[in-house]
Amino acid sequence: WTRLNAAEIDLNRDFHNEASTEIKYLKNIVASEKYDYALNLHEQRTIFTTDGIHPATLSFLAPSENVERTITENRKKCMAVIAEVYHHLKELIPNQIGRYSDEFYPTSTGDNFIKAGMPTILFEGGHFVNDYTRKETRKYYTVALYYALKAISESNSGTKGWESYLEIPENRETHYDIIYRNVKLNTGHECILDVAVQYREIFEEGKDEISFVPFVVEVGDVKHKKGWKEIDCTGKTFVCPNKYPKLDAKVDFTIED
Repeated sequence: WTRLNAAEIDLNRDFHNEASTEIKYLKNIVASEKYDYALNLHEQRTIFTTDGIHPATLSFLAPSENVERTITENRKKCMAVIAEVYHHLKELIPNQIGRYSDEFYPTSTGDNFIKAGMPTILFEGGHFVNDYTRKETRKYYTVALYYALKAISESNSGTKGWESYLEIPENRETHYDIIYRNVKLNTGHECILDVAVQYREIFEEGKDEISFVPFVVEVGDVKHKKGWKEIDCTGKTFVCPNKYPKLDAKVDFTIED
């Protein structure tokens, strides 16, 4: 549930610095022989949708090799594989497959592998409504992996059909996990606002499963975002040890009738 290793180094931003043992090991493995493709497997936050309504349950990317985002032959190879995956899955999870931003990240592992000449395909496993443990996401992620490997094995490193990749909608950052609407705070003056909450995946000692702990991420006018769950607090009482919900703190308030 994190990109940090035990030394708290972000492994996906350590390509050049090589502060981590893991990145040194990975680069040595890649340099040891010629690989045809790299599959860069990630999870994706619940904040993304494909259209402002449907969650980006799966997202894909043919990473850029430069700041200009040039569509190179290696990128076309990746796009062709992703297009084939999209063709097979778009009916299984309609409107839930997105295309991740192709902004170039100079220290990113995937961007540097493709820049060095190895076609690299990014997978992102995101949200499926009412499924925070990602059971449904894992199912479709596995199907996507199958079709990607099948396409790679049959493609002879070709680029046929790469243009269809551009049909995949780009991810949009539109949602929070929960938004409490029209919360009336316990202040001396009338103060009505929205409170946005995101779950953090935290491993708690002694528990077998990840805990989803709600944290306050935005307070005020949150009309520019939607919530996977929205709670209208009109006419209800905000009960909290503090007058205000604190940003970046665990949710410690309740809403009572």
